[in-house]
Amino acid sequence: EITTRLVGSEMCIRDRLKDAYIKCKDYSKIETKGESYIKRYFLWNSLNNEDSAENKVTIILLNPAFACSDFLDATLKRAKYLLEHDLKQSKVYSSFAVLNLTSIRQPKSGVLPVLLEKFQPLEDDKKFIEEYIEANINSNMDYILAWGNNEDKIACNDHTKMSQFVLKCLASAINKKANTNLYIYLNRLTGKENPPHFNQQGFNSMKKTYNDIKIQLTPVSIFESNKSYKLNII
Repeated sequence: EITTRLVGSEMCIRDRLKDAYIKCKDYSKIETKGESYIKRYFLWNSLNNEDSAENKVTIILLNPAFACSDFLDATLKRAKYLLEHDLKQSKVYSSFAVLNLTSIRQPKSGVLPVLLEKFQPLEDDKKFIEEYIEANINSNMDYILAWGNNEDKIACNDHTKMSQFVLKCLASAINKKANTNLYIYLNRLTGKENPPHFNQQGFNSMKKTYNDIKIQLTPVSIFESNKSYKLNII
């Protein structure tokens, strides 16, 4: 009887996940491309900026939605627009890459905790991010940190936040290469000291709290306190 209940529960979760993905409006685009609709480790997109061939930037977000090699979701469309307009006043880039604290795609709100539980551990994400940052130490790479206030959902096997692992990797890169630059895309951190997300809802929420918010690339540094890595606006 117990075995039957477990098998039934697993089937229920599998059906729920499949249903969540299929109902997503962009599912068919990814299926047509033959790309994984469950995970995405990396995405690259060009920008309509001139005279910026040597400036590279990687945006680190929370987790991927349904952007693909052929199209961008709402968050990345906003990121691209800002890099081609408002943020150009700070620095000009020719393209941008996207990493996430976890590679698991989120088809709809509320499903991510189930997905994280099902697809643990995150060792593949840690390996990919660490190797990516290490490989780009000498490539004039900047990073925009934008994973928002929900990063506590993404935890490693030892229960530490994945964001802490990423900050540790970036701190190591900075120590090895002085011109590895870190930015957030607003002129202040959020109340929880996490980098603001690129979605419009997060920006609107911050505007309600701070009426002097400006959209710009703001340099940040990483410092260690009580065995925890934190961000500080420079």
